[in-house]
Amino acid sequence: MKEIILNERAYAEKLIEEYSLGKDEYVSINILAKYWRSEGLYAPQIRRKIEEHILRSKPYVQMFRYTEMIQGAVEKSKKWPLREIDAINIMQSELERIASLDGTQEQQLLFAMLCLAKYRLAVNPKSDGWINTPRVDVYRMANVFGTLEHKAEVQRHIHDAGMIEWPRRADSENVRVLVCEGVGEPVLQVRDFRNLGYQYRQLAGEPYFACSECGLVVRRNSNRMKYCKDCADEINRQKARERWFQLA
Repeated sequence: MKEIILNERAYAEKLIEEYSLGKDEYVSINILAKYWRSEGLYAPQIRRKIEEHILRSKPYVQMFRYTEMIQGAVEKSKKWPLREIDAINIMQSELERIASLDGTQEQQLLFAMLCLAKYRLAVNPKSDGWINTPRVDVYRMANVFGTLEHKAEVQRHIHDAGMIEWPRRADSENVRVLVCEGVGEPVLQVRDFRNLGYQYRQLAGEPYFACSECGLVVRRNSNRMKYCKDCADEINRQKARERWFQLA
């Protein structure tokens, strides 16, 4: 699943500052190409900048492995401008319609679909509420787990409640979200598309929290929890290294 980045300028500047290629190199290289084109650079200059950045991030890398990826990113940067979306605004009326559904997983899934639909509207105002994200990725974002049959049943409940529309083509994974509202003041601003289902449950007052290190929303298993598992493990490894150097 490709990571969804709302503010690509801020993301690119962070990559450059940290000499990083992020978690998804393909996404990062495409954003860097768009960033440098937005700065007025031409294709050969963009290509050289990306190559220099990769070498700073991975000094011993075999650059030929990135040749096609870099070329594709430079070409696409002509067509797709750099996105600078501050946040996805969610309205009270939208949350009320989601809350009217029976079932927590139905609410989580519709909330994730709504966020994706409003993201697509921000990118393309003509998208009319349609999302084309693969369903397996939508379920993952919504933190809806279980068998494929169970997930399909959850989506069917939302459809039968009149809140999403399926396409005419049976082989299409597209879904149209029918609860998008554009009127009123936002009551929630979504800036992170990871664990959208858990973000919804946190909003509902359940014991979920945002990791102090990376911002990922996870379930709180104790009042002392400050970090997600990955960040907690990394912090513990760092502390162990520091103790080892102190004893050495």
